[in-house]
Amino acid sequence: MAPRSLRPVLLVATIVAAAALTACGSQSGGVATSPSPAAPMTVHDSDNGKTINAVVGQQITVQLGGPTVGGSTYWQFAPVLAGVLTQLGDQVVDVPSASAQSSGGPINPPGVGMGTVSLTVQVSGAGTQVISAHRDSCGEAMMCSPENSDYKVTINATA
Repeated sequence: MAPRSLRPVLLVATIVAAAALTACGSQSGGVATSPSPAAPMTVHDSDNGKTINAVVGQQITVQLGGPTVGGSTYWQFAPVLAGVLTQLGDQVVDVPSASAQSSGGPINPPGVGMGTVSLTVQVSGAGTQVISAHRDSCGEAMMCSPENSDYKVTINATA
């Protein structure tokens, strides 16, 4: 045991050492950790005209058409210019398979264009950017009304 005259010094030294260890323990040990990106998001026909909030690194798929909407493969997405968003590949057109039709799935008569059209982007920076699509036809020889021919969703991205 230390002599009485050294006990206060040892107590102070112990407190200082404990404080130093606690401060060191709160750091990541020199290994940089980055926050995990937000979960991928899919927006649909019902989001037309809306502003969607997202974060840098997040993937967003815009899917037009589908089983609840009836679908239309006539949509054409405008190219996504470099900026807040980065386009990941070309638009994807998905039509119901013959096996889905034979199993009681949706029927896709010629000229109807039933299915979905999707475009996937990744948020590459903070800011605001629009994803838009247009179609002239809403079915075989059936022109779209003005309110059904354009789709637009605004992505508001934060870091």
